[in-house]
Amino acid sequence: MTEFINRAVNPASLIVPGKALIIYGPRRAGKTTLLKSYLASCGLRYRLETGDDVRSAICSAPVT
Repeated sequence: MTEFINRAVNPASLIVPGKALIIYGPRRAGKTTLLKSYLASCGLRYRLETGDDVRSAICSAPVT
């Protein structure tokens, strides 16, 4: 069963065309869940990176 917590931050209010949105914080804080739930509700193009190797991923991976 998946439960969602109402968030105090709305990602839509932070997105600016032509800019990157970086969300960081401690492990298991809900960063990925927050983004996946937002991205599922919009029609924006995006690339979701883990941060393990962002530099090489940005240079080589296509945007989905």
